[in-house]
Amino acid sequence: MIDNAPLRIFLLSLLLILSTNSYAQDVVTLLEADGPGDTYQLIEDAYSGTPYEVPDCDHNPRIDHITEVFDTDLNKNVFQFDIHTDVDTDRCRINIDRQRNEIKTYDPSPNKLKAVKGELVVYNWKFKLDADFLPTNRFTHIFQIKAKGGSDDSNPVLTISPYRSSSSPLRKLRVRYSQGDNPPSGPEYVTVREIELAPFLGNWVEATCEVYVNEDSTTIPSDEIPGFIKLTLKDVTSGTELLNYEDLDIDMLREGTGVFLRPKWGIYRSIESSLPLRDETVYFADFTIIEKDQSLSVGEFDENDFTFYPNPVSDKIFLKNENPEVTFDLYDLKGKLLASNNDKEIDVSHLNTGIYILKTSSSSNTSIYKIVKQ
Repeated sequence: MIDNAPLRIFLLSLLLILSTNSYAQDVVTLLEADGPGDTYQLIEDAYSGTPYEVPDCDHNPRIDHITEVFDTDLNKNVFQFDIHTDVDTDRCRINIDRQRNEIKTYDPSPNKLKAVKGELVVYNWKFKLDADFLPTNRFTHIFQIKAKGGSDDSNPVLTISPYRSSSSPLRKLRVRYSQGDNPPSGPEYVTVREIELAPFLGNWVEATCEVYVNEDSTTIPSDEIPGFIKLTLKDVTSGTELLNYEDLDIDMLREGTGVFLRPKWGIYRSIESSLPLRDETVYFADFTIIEKDQSLSVGEFDENDFTFYPNPVSDKIFLKNENPEVTFDLYDLKGKLLASNNDKEIDVSHLNTGIYILKTSSSSNTSIYKIVKQ
């Protein structure tokens, strides 16, 4: 165990910071409802440009399809997304097979809202479906991760979608992934999770989706970290975990120059359904995009003296240490010392997935770094 009391207190403070997902170096963008009126301006201020795709002009007189209302369960203002079965088209276009009412980040959005290769990004939000929500038997997306740019920017990488079959009354929630990159037969969508929709109906749910942007291990150098995704859905009131999906070696990168991943939230559904549909409302709250700082440096070490990579890491941390005075200590979050020397690499392949602390020291400086072991 650590026998230095000041360092132990510092690590304990750092653990508190880590556990709340609020790091000084992280870039956090929060879109939060603040009450009726100027809703579109609020969204524009957060994501820039015109980051919504709405069928407002299908109505005469025009109506807003994204508004803000007060929710008594959360005791705060939330966003209300509406779609109308017999009126709305896809963004006021002459299109009779689908409807869309979504917000997004996209080209005009700042870089902090675009997930590019080598970035770790966390999306967090809350949503509530009506107790009688009727999804289609084709697609009804309430969340998408899409690639923008390149050769494959029309196909979602990941979707969260309520679903019902024409052969069963049981409604379900599906998480689907597409490998993208335009395979010969078209995008290959794989259902990675499918559960009953009932626990999601009429209840507020908190979603957290963590994405590391890279290809899988079959197509990248051995010293790179492959793409990964972690998704959890929890009941807000009880804290019960309703769904968990994790893949630590998955292609989250799409071909092309300047390609980035971006989120979309709302209602995007097919109306070519053999089952009856109805006007629907989905409520959303607290859209949060966190571009993670992966090193969490505290201290003033010169980069020419000490650097390390990769982070996140799966097998080994490689060290560049030009200063013979610099040594390192690797701890777990309980303060247990796992390694201590000044070698060129640290083998972490035997460690469990999670967060670790790397402490670097010299006669004049001490620095602390967060290590993500995947």
